[in-house]
Parts: sequence; C-alpha cells; structure tokens
Amino acid sequence: MVLGGIIAAFLLLDLLDMRATTAWPLGLDSENAPNVAFASLLLVGAGCLALVQALYSRPRAIPLAMAAILFFMGYDEAFEFHEELESRLEADWQMLYLPVALAFGAVWLAMLIRKLPAGLSRGLWMAGAASWFVAQTLEQIQWDGDRLVHEWMIVPEEILEMTGSALWLIALLVAVRALASARAPASSLPGSPDDQLKSR
Repeated sequence: MVLGGIIAAFLLLDLLDMRATTAWPLGLDSENAPNVAFASLLLVGAGCLALVQALYSRPRAIPLAMAAILFFMGYDEAFEFHEELESRLEADWQMLYLPVALAFGAVWLAMLIRKLPAGLSRGLWMAGAASWFVAQTLEQIQWDGDRLVHEWMIVPEEILEMTGSALWLIALLVAVRALASARAPASSLPGSPDDQLKSR
C-alpha cells in the first residue's frame, strides 16, 4: 500500500505539469527528480532481500546472482549508466545490454522455479516482470533513433518500471518471510542447536 501510494503520488505530481515550455522538476521525464532515487531504491531494496534469502537458503548462487543484477539495475537507474554507454559507443543500449538481459532472464526464471514459494510470491514475481516488459517495449517504440516521437509514453513507462520493481521487492519479501516462518519451528524442535543451548 505504501509503495503504491508513493508511485501514485509521483504520477499525480507529473499530471500537475501544465506548462509546455517550462521544465517541471518533479516530472517523471526529469532526470534529477525524486522518482529516480525512489526507482533506484526499489531495486536496491529488492537486491538486499535477495541477499537475505541467499544467507538462509541453499543453493545460494541463484539469489546471489539475482541480488547482483538488481544492484546493477539500481545503480544504472540512479546514474544513467546505459545512456552514458550508449553515447560513448554510439550504439543502442538495448543491444549493448542484451547479454545482461539474457543473464537476468535465466536468473529470474531460476528464482521463480527454485527459490520462490508457490502462490503469492510467484504471482508478484511474474507480474513485476510483465510490468518491466511492457515498460521496455514502450521505451523501444517511443524513440525513432535519437528522436522522441511518442512523448506521452514516458509517463506510463516510468510508472510501469517502478511498479515492476515494487512487485519484485514485495515478492522477495513474501519469500523471505516464508523462509523465516519455515525455519522458526525447526529451531524449536527437540535436539536442534537452539534447543540444546536452552537446555544447558
């Protein structure tokens, strides 16, 4: 609810932009607006939850890889690394990031199948991917080379990216809570390390 409210607030602030010739500092198309920091923090937060999952589950490689990719996405969101790379190499960033996208897809699928509990967590995980996919599709078609031809697509693109990241974060939170709940009864069983400590 809180994350959804913040995203809705960013959308409302953008809709308040009624000036066609003046840059709106809180608009979703502004590179220095608070929504950029928020979008980055969503990805970093999801990465932190993936790290927590790696600490308390086996195998660790899958959530560790997921955390690394989410941290990279958060960094890229905050510092526009893909745009700088595109400018320096004079190539579409989507093509440059294709290996990253393929690696992400493989790790994302492994998380879905092996690390997330069936039900809500997996549903949110898939919904987040769908949001990101639509957002990237909008970004792809809103540009004709270096010329912006569909400016109206910027707002839904940014909203969908934040929504997707928020859904991933919540999916990982649900998974971590399920993992913690599963570990709690085990630690209280007779003969467990915690039980042995209590009996001394």
